[in-house]
Amino acid sequence: TENDNISCDENSVLFNKDKTELVRYPSGRTDSSYIIPDTVKRIRAIAFKDSTALTDIVIPESVEYIGTNAFLNSGFYKDDANWDNGFLHIGTNLIAVYSDKIYAQCRLYSKTTLVASRAFEKCNITSLDMSDSVKHINEYAFTNCDNLESVRLSSNLETLGIGAFYDCDKLREIGIPNVSYGEDYALGLAFSRQYKIG
Repeated sequence: TENDNISCDENSVLFNKDKTELVRYPSGRTDSSYIIPDTVKRIRAIAFKDSTALTDIVIPESVEYIGTNAFLNSGFYKDDANWDNGFLHIGTNLIAVYSDKIYAQCRLYSKTTLVASRAFEKCNITSLDMSDSVKHINEYAFTNCDNLESVRLSSNLETLGIGAFYDCDKLREIGIPNVSYGEDYALGLAFSRQYKIG
């Protein structure tokens, strides 16, 4: 089916009209693998949820946003072999974190380019050191990390989603690489106005 805003491809995958946003992958499909088209920039929340047969997913470099629980309970998500010390990546995209397995100081893997929406929600980390490979931090990625005190952002960061550090009440230090004197003050003001910090 097709209407003005949503289109359907030959695999019954729903996209927006220009195929820049993947809306929903049919959870009943029996295919074990799927390659997301390189026209896609956004993957909506719960887009692949409950796609239990799907164990191999390729996300193109064009993707800049992955919504909340986009891959929850997919075959890939449920396979313990895909989790590495509490982190779940699809390619270079960090899509989920086991909050009860990530403690204290956290350093993102050097391959990580994107942190999905709410990936770290309610984690018990105290500090976060991003590798400089990170380009995109999606909305609410670190929300409600109650013990988070310090963050070092990637020097190659291109997008920082709304509420990325929302309700991180102990957060007092945000390291922003490659800024000159004055720029750091301006960024600090922007942060304090945009995000509820402290």
